[in-house]
Amino acid sequence: MSVKICYPNYLDSERYTALTASSASASYPVTNLEGTSRRSKVWQSAGYFLVTSANKVIRFRDASGGADKDATIAEGAYTSIAALITAIDTAMEAAGAANYTITHTTAKKFKFESDLSGGATHFELRCADAAFTARDMLGFAATNLTGAANYTADSVRCHTEEFITVDLGSAFNPKAFALFGPRNEPLRISQTATIKLQGNATDTWSAPAYDATLT
Repeated sequence: MSVKICYPNYLDSERYTALTASSASASYPVTNLEGTSRRSKVWQSAGYFLVTSANKVIRFRDASGGADKDATIAEGAYTSIAALITAIDTAMEAAGAANYTITHTTAKKFKFESDLSGGATHFELRCADAAFTARDMLGFAATNLTGAANYTADSVRCHTEEFITVDLGSAFNPKAFALFGPRNEPLRISQTATIKLQGNATDTWSAPAYDATLT
């Protein structure tokens, strides 16, 4: 996801004390949103994934008809796809017998692969099992995957959420907010995305003073 914000034409660093983002590509940092940047520059996310108790388990099998095994991803906020992949690989290696390779394809889908080593004779992702709580985060449909040594997710997944936080340093009520993408191109935001504008006196967002969901 990449965007530019304006106030009245981009953010002016003299009007805030801090500008941060959930994640950022090294080539497209959040500072590109500042007024000192040229119009062609944008901020681009690197893939922010929030793993909680509700979406941290990958259920799989490494033997045909064998016992279910649960790989538990460490809870936390991952600020890049690479960081999440490392955490998934660590969880899979700890739970299973084989060596596992997790990648994010050029089509932006997660791919799981087993080398069927260490006594493993089979690789199955138990996507139809409700205990596989990481399924939606990783883009898999609710259908068990079996009969192969590698599986690619059904849907694109680049993040669980993204956000930009502007700390104004003092009480201030903005009159407008504008967001736009590259010239003559649509905003690359999913039609099913939930987009919010929030404001609060502190950097706590569970129940902000201002909370509007855009249609």
